[in-house]
Amino acid sequence: MDGMDFEDTVPNRFLSITGWFLLSFGTLHQFPPYRLQQKLENIVSAVFEGEITKPQQGA
Repeated sequence: MDGMDFEDTVPNRFLSITGWFLLSFGTLHQFPPYRLQQKLENIVSAVFEGEITKPQQGA
């Protein structure tokens, strides 16, 4: 173009992929899907209420 130098900036693919992964990972941990949240709450409540027991050794 009329003797002017033209530089094209290419995005760093590794940083782009890493950034999108961290964004999605953080979003899912901040706002977990309802089914996953209910499942985790059921497991935690079962463990603390004693419904799930550890297997006895030597029996």
